[in-house]
Amino acid sequence: MRELAEAYRLSPRPELLFNIGRSYEALGYAREAAGCYREFITRGAPPERAELEARAAQLEHSAAMPLSETCALALPEEIVARPEPVTKPTPLYRKWWLWTVVGTVIAGVAVGTAVGLATRPPPAFPLPEVR
Repeated sequence: MRELAEAYRLSPRPELLFNIGRSYEALGYAREAAGCYREFITRGAPPERAELEARAAQLEHSAAMPLSETCALALPEEIVARPEPVTKPTPLYRKWWLWTVVGTVIAGVAVGTAVGLATRPPPAFPLPEVR
């Protein structure tokens, strides 16, 4: 969400307002989403204008507070206060390349052993016969 607001600040293209509205809607901010959809309809010429107006009206109806007519690019406090998720590094045993190397080494050892045993000369001394 922060990235979309920053992108719109740097390049105020109407399409970004639609994406910001979709993000607000996905996060449950009906009021802000409806404002962004209305702003997109005003600034852009969307081919799906009727559907967007209907969606904005539906969001306005579901919102409990009065709506603003413009897109709120200032993020709600809950989003700003929420820290970014911390991603843990992937452990070594879950790296694909490790298992590729291990498999290649095992296959090499197996092929080397098979070739070595197949090309081994017969023993120099006769083996006793077992009766």
